[in-house]
Amino acid sequence: MRCPGDPHEVLAVYRAFFRIERQIKELSDEEPLRARQERTVPLLAQFKAWLDNAVQSVLPRDSHGKPSTTP
Repeated sequence: MRCPGDPHEVLAVYRAFFRIERQIKELSDEEPLRARQERTVPLLAQFKAWLDNAVQSVLPRDSHGKPSTTP
C-alpha cells in the first residue's frame, strides 16, 4: 500500500474485499469460510498494518487526528 492516509488505498482494499465476496458467493456451505480465511484474513492483516502506520502520520491537530464523537 502507498502512503498512509491515501483514500485510494482504502478504496482498493474495499474493492478487493468485495471481489473476494463475489467470487465465493456461489460456494457451498463451509467453502466460503475457508476461502475467507485464506484470502480475506491476510488482506485484513495488511490493511491493519497500513492503518497502524497511517495513525502515526496523522497530526494531532489535524481533523483526522481528533476523536469522533457520536450523540
